[in-house]
Formats: sequence, structure tokens, C-alpha cells
Amino acid sequence: MGNKERDKRHLATLESMGWRVMTIWDCELKNTAALARKIDTFMSK
Repeated sequence: MGNKERDKRHLATLESMGWRVMTIWDCELKNTAALARKIDTFMSK
């Protein structure tokens, strides 16, 4: 089974338990200001 399928399964499991999930890609770590805004927006929902 591939990573994408495993990730989808884990995401669905977490969401079914009531968790909100945000994916942060490795490339987003380079721009910390943009990442901080993304996290802030996610957390404020």
C-alpha cells in the first residue's frame, strides 16, 4: 500500500474521531511568516 493511501486512511480516522487536521509540507517550512499565517488561520477556525 502506498503512502498516499495510508495518509488518506489516517486522515479519515483522525477526522472521524473529531480531530481537525492540517498538512504542512516540507517546502512550507522555508517561509516561516507564511507558515505562521497558515497555522494562525487554521487555529482560529
